[in-house]
Amino acid sequence: MEKWFSEYPNCQGAVSILFTDDAEIRHMNRQFRGKNSSTDVLTFPSGITNSPIMGDIAISLETASRQAKIHKHSLSQETAILALHGALHLAGLDDISDSECEEMHQEMARICELANVKFSSDWSTKPEVKIAGN
Repeated sequence: MEKWFSEYPNCQGAVSILFTDDAEIRHMNRQFRGKNSSTDVLTFPSGITNSPIMGDIAISLETASRQAKIHKHSLSQETAILALHGALHLAGLDDISDSECEEMHQEMARICELANVKFSSDWSTKPEVKIAGN
């Protein structure tokens, strides 16, 4: 995995991944981002220079499952893609603007190809998945 992220000098160190549900990720999103909605993935950089810990990633398995069905692939593949997406956030990429979304998508496609993970060209960092009550 190290070779896939060689372009990102800040992308070194341990990463923990929490697999959770929509309720918990909604709580985390509200607590840490001020957004009262669930999401597919959240990242928490360590914020410490030269730390052996890069940060934490939280993935909602409920949202990942819905997205896997939309993209017609397995939950395992969707969680791998979301973990990659989170790792790229920890490495410093963002996906707020259209140009950032495009850069994120290109990097995800590049790394998925290197890792032999099927990545659909229609996968989006902002999927149109609506969750009741959000």
